[in-house]
Amino acid sequence: MSDVKLYEVVLNAVKGLNNGKSQEFKSFVNDLSVKTMDETIFCTYINALRKAVPYMNKQHETLIGVVLKSDWASYELNTVANFIEFLGELVSAKTYYVKVCIRSLIKQFLQNTEVFEEQLNKLKIKCEHVHTALQTILRLTPLSVKYVGEIVKNCFPYTGKSLFVLETYVVHILQITVYAPGTRLEILEFIVAKLIAVDVHVPRHELEQESLNFEMEDELNFLPADDQKFSSNKNVCKLDQLMTILFAYIDSVSFDDDALDYAHAFLLFKDLIVIFESVVLKTQSSHVQFLLFYVASFHKDFSESFIEACWRILQDPNYASVLRQASSCYLSSFLARAKYVEKDVVIDQVRRLSEWTHRYIDLQDENSIRADRNKHGPFYSACQALFYIILYHYKSLLETPDGITFMKSVNLVRIVTSRLNPLKFCLESVVNLFARVTRMYQIVFCYSIIERNNRLSFQTNTAGSEELSKADEHDKSFFPFDPYMLPKSNKWVLPSYIKWNLSVLEEEEESDDDDDDNDISDEAINTSDVDFNDLTNKSMANSFDMMCISPGFQFQNVNGT
Repeated sequence: MSDVKLYEVVLNAVKGLNNGKSQEFKSFVNDLSVKTMDETIFCTYINALRKAVPYMNKQHETLIGVVLKSDWASYELNTVANFIEFLGELVSAKTYYVKVCIRSLIKQFLQNTEVFEEQLNKLKIKCEHVHTALQTILRLTPLSVKYVGEIVKNCFPYTGKSLFVLETYVVHILQITVYAPGTRLEILEFIVAKLIAVDVHVPRHELEQESLNFEMEDELNFLPADDQKFSSNKNVCKLDQLMTILFAYIDSVSFDDDALDYAHAFLLFKDLIVIFESVVLKTQSSHVQFLLFYVASFHKDFSESFIEACWRILQDPNYASVLRQASSCYLSSFLARAKYVEKDVVIDQVRRLSEWTHRYIDLQDENSIRADRNKHGPFYSACQALFYIILYHYKSLLETPDGITFMKSVNLVRIVTSRLNPLKFCLESVVNLFARVTRMYQIVFCYSIIERNNRLSFQTNTAGSEELSKADEHDKSFFPFDPYMLPKSNKWVLPSYIKWNLSVLEEEEESDDDDDDNDISDEAINTSDVDFNDLTNKSMANSFDMMCISPGFQFQNVNGT
């Protein structure tokens, strides 16, 4: 059939439907529905449809749907270009087809099955054509960008799908944000939420145990292949690969020839701060928050902006108490773990936290003040944040006479001895190590208070209250920047990450006990009265990182109890 004849057939079919004559239209739609159509015939059809666009209306939705479902992206470049021009003419003349076209294009990023290696290049080329078509539509109809985020969400594959399906979709929707930057916040926010849904199902306690096993094998010179580490859990592999994609995306946006592009990196960081508050802060994930940790390492402005965001939430009574406490956890964990945070910033934050806790104590009514976790949750979280930061930076904070003077000016004694009794409501492992450090430098003596709290707790505990106590311990034990356990993507985190080493503290404490034992105040209780087996056990690899900090993680002692 000649092009002129085919044009007449298409035009008559389109016009006929407008006049109530649907038979010819249905016949034409059936002809287009053929799955494997000769490319020459397909191209001829598209040319005819381009001329029929002025006569199309909403009644022709079936026809447009069939055309969009065709395998147009698999044809040669000239045919693909012709099809994209047809889409451009269609959405320009009939804007009500914009959303349908965008939805059809984004669905092309969904793969029903895994593609064999020899087919990957064809898939890549096909997806490039889809991106070209999307760019054309967004350029011709700028307002259509408002549909992209919604369609991306609706088309997102179930997280139980295979890794190949998930990573293919995530890679390509991230590419959309490159040429349609107005969609980035919405798309990134949705991806992060999906990653968190995977992250919370990753058994962190298993990762920590396997990590310790790996370290022991390393010491024995037996190293398993990298792809064998943690491979027993599918969610671990999914999360690791998806985090790798996100880290690589961050690099592509933030760097130009290995040099930081401050303007673009800052805009990305601002989006991540919004996502932090709207999504990340509300969950107890283990790994996804390290995207923010990584971007904050790019520039001092970024890390300080993150610190300020945490402070803003912590101090604002309009936020729910649980969010204020979570913000305090993020603040302390970030300051403890980030190598790139300068010493003067840490000192300033220690001062700021102490001043805030002192003001909080000042505002309490002396006649009615009493320890109450439910009422004073943000205060206890701030105290724990202060103790935790001091633990990680005690050497730099106390290594000089000026440092010791500064720490004494913080007046930890007033905080610790307050009637609000923060030592009772902070994580036990943090309290015990804080007591050791402050005793060693004679800053404050905590053991009498710890002992009193233990006695009162023992006297009042019932079976039910013990369960509640464990639940409280779980709530307050969240340190979001605990060690990053994913084996493939950790290369973006480790260079900027501080690890805790208990052995340094133990060596200093032993030296201090030998040299200055007679100088210790009478208020101090001998450390032999406190059970530190859970801290000094060799199975803990001398690491505060593995010490009941992460939710649900507990370590067995040498007796297996």
